[in-house]
Amino acid sequence: MTNQLYREFVKKFTCPTPTPRTIGIECEFPIVTHKGEAPPFSLIQRLFIHLEKAGFLLERDSFTGFYCTATKMAASPSSTAFYQDSITTDVGYSILEIVLAPQHTLYQLETRLTKILHHILPFLLKHQCYIIGYGIQPCATPGHELVMPKERYLFFKHFSYHNFIPPTKGFDSDHLAITASNQCHIKVNETEAIDAVNILNAFSGPLIAMQANSPIWNNQHTDQYKANRELLWKYAFPNLSQQLGIPPKFTSLSDYLEHLCQISTLLIPRDGTYYQVINKTNFNTYYQQKGVAIGRALNKKEIPITPQPEDLHHIVPFSWFNARLVPKYGTVESRMCCQQPPGETLTSAALTLGLIENIDAAKILMQRLSLQEWKQFRMEAIKHGMALKKSSHDMIGIIKEVLTIAYIGLLQRGQQEEQFLQPLYNRIKTLESPADIALALMHHGGMSAFLSHYAFPIPKQAEWHQYLKHSNSFLNTSLNTV
Repeated sequence: MTNQLYREFVKKFTCPTPTPRTIGIECEFPIVTHKGEAPPFSLIQRLFIHLEKAGFLLERDSFTGFYCTATKMAASPSSTAFYQDSITTDVGYSILEIVLAPQHTLYQLETRLTKILHHILPFLLKHQCYIIGYGIQPCATPGHELVMPKERYLFFKHFSYHNFIPPTKGFDSDHLAITASNQCHIKVNETEAIDAVNILNAFSGPLIAMQANSPIWNNQHTDQYKANRELLWKYAFPNLSQQLGIPPKFTSLSDYLEHLCQISTLLIPRDGTYYQVINKTNFNTYYQQKGVAIGRALNKKEIPITPQPEDLHHIVPFSWFNARLVPKYGTVESRMCCQQPPGETLTSAALTLGLIENIDAAKILMQRLSLQEWKQFRMEAIKHGMALKKSSHDMIGIIKEVLTIAYIGLLQRGQQEEQFLQPLYNRIKTLESPADIALALMHHGGMSAFLSHYAFPIPKQAEWHQYLKHSNSFLNTSLNTV
């Protein structure tokens, strides 16, 4: 690792943290037909054309020529510059990803999200399709037919096998074409970045338990796992375990960067084309320039590649940890939560933001368990959600502590964002995650009952108005009564 590379890594973390601290979100939503199936690819392409008519700028993938992103400029928190909101697809063409520019409050994000849904939902409902607040495609079988034909995603099969998906259907990496997460970016500075990423990774178990929402997938209705989307990473890339789940506890920014440099999935763009580095074992050997690096494009063209410090930003997306640092923005990104039901989309961002705002208390709780114990907590949460089995640790008690820490963190911000946590308090009281509701709905009423609960209606007002009338009583509720 060179000083130049380290400077590239830390430069955005050295910027002052704005007040209030900014938040951005990346929300992935499955689009389904009235039968709960993935819609045809042509519908998604027509959706992009519809968005262009609504004032969005469209981008085509440079390799395949298909529409892949719609963008619109959004006023920044300071109103002196502009950021982009974007509507794109994830690995799967039927997973719509709404990426909102950073804002100072959750209410500002809520407003942006509601406006974007106003553009999308009427078009989809006209074609008898829905956006659902759920963590996975419920009926679709993973395979190459669901993968978005986008240059970067088409490389994923080069890092995968056929342990689960036969060659006639695709590659194991195609499991990622059906997952839908609820991710957020929280601005952090260089003094808090390592604690922030360590805390969020350690707390994967509590966060997953409260927000597990993917029990039904591949048309299978079983309660074997409540958060199946978390397992699919291991199915997709079983040989890349060091890039998945909860990573080692980091001691410093240098230590984190050293870990990044061991990433072996090297996909580097040059002149608008992605190249897979085929003769280097990891980013460290690539960047040290011990011999010429050879990149191979999808069309088999090979070129020599000279490493640049900026290449660092193209390996960060392959650090598929439950939480990771994003040096391009100077943020910590939380990635482990399933997409949440309608009306509760911003719950995940609220929980993460509150923990970072109360980072000292969160750190004390993190230190109570070993990293191995936190990893076991995560696996229990993936399997059971809130219905956790008895163990040597009071896991429900720890979940309550995590929520209390986040509540206090949001309270300290003074933005009345605590109400966004209300669904989580309800889940603790009932010991149910959204996964339990999904299973019950499907068991008793089938797909129509499932969609009636999980499909987004056309929003008439701000998404969270249904909670505003409860806010005063919620804010006055003692934390000890939960």
